[in-house]
Amino acid sequence: MKIIGITGGIGSGKSVICSVFKALGVPVYDADQEAKKLYDNYPELVEKIRSEISEDVFDKNGKLDKKRLAELVFSDPEKLKSLNSMVHPVVRKDFQKWCQTHDKHSYVVKEAAILFESGAHKDCDHIISVVSPVELR
Repeated sequence: MKIIGITGGIGSGKSVICSVFKALGVPVYDADQEAKKLYDNYPELVEKIRSEISEDVFDKNGKLDKKRLAELVFSDPEKLKSLNSMVHPVVRKDFQKWCQTHDKHSYVVKEAAILFESGAHKDCDHIISVVSPVELR
């Protein structure tokens, strides 16, 4: 099975391209959406965030407040780097598991805004970079 990576800036049209692939019956893994779900499915990831990022990103019930986490890490480059080092391996593992459930297809698509930054491009056979002028985004 071939893996096609799709990447591009915010609002560049990645989702539009992926919707065409989906309409053609090609499985598409949206790394950004799946990463948000992983916080609920990987307790060890949540514990690492608690111990290495901050206890302050959890609500009074102990549930991860993703908005508060985003505010914290996007204002602190070191915390963002730390979070990425925790999340990207889990996303990679989840994607590999997802690929196993789609192994009957000749190719699948992985959409990721930070395909190169996360190192996920290394798992791709081909990459489509979606580009559009800022005025159109």
